[in-house]
Amino acid sequence: RKGWHPMPYLDQGEFYSEFGQYEVSITAPANFVIASTGRCTDSSIHQSTNSSESLKTWVFKQINIHDFAWFAGRDYFVAADTLLTAAGKTLQVRSFYPKASQELWQHSIQYIKTAIRYRNALVGEYPYDDVQVVDGFQGEGSGGMEYPTITVINKVQGQNELETTIAHEVGHNWFYGALASNERQEPWLDEGLNTYYDRRYEKEHFANVKATTGFLEK
Repeated sequence: RKGWHPMPYLDQGEFYSEFGQYEVSITAPANFVIASTGRCTDSSIHQSTNSSESLKTWVFKQINIHDFAWFAGRDYFVAADTLLTAAGKTLQVRSFYPKASQELWQHSIQYIKTAIRYRNALVGEYPYDDVQVVDGFQGEGSGGMEYPTITVINKVQGQNELETTIAHEVGHNWFYGALASNERQEPWLDEGLNTYYDRRYEKEHFANVKATTGFLEK
């Protein structure tokens, strides 16, 4: 009735866009680590035509998404594991963070897995094969920003804030990612529903943590 009005992401509010199939080649110095939407299906090293520097080209693919993001860093540490869901699906789980953040991010893989299991049980099966979180810059304030299969976390303080931010941003994959409602017209269908499950997660999960350990980190 209102027509098709795509609204690009401009960091000024929510957005709305069409699904597509992405195949993206990224060329960077070979000593960079690249974190990206989707999965790397190929990579090759070659020499720059303008210098003796070695370059590397990564190819990332992902279907049925309406956005694509990638991040690069020379000093990223990559933590990786797999998660077998209750439905028998194997997910590739990764976190990317600089070595300076290692103490804060040392449990990031477990936070991702816990977030996936929780929402899988209540909402439905995670819609992709990869779930990734990156410690990176995304505006001045703390928090995060979601993209299909990958999210960036910015300036969080303490384990609890990191865990809840990861749970929230990963949670967007179900609503922003798979349902892709018009967030400008009906923002509650993404942020609202996602925050509802955040509150349930915090109430139930941290109550279990407190019962087990006897304290909560502030």
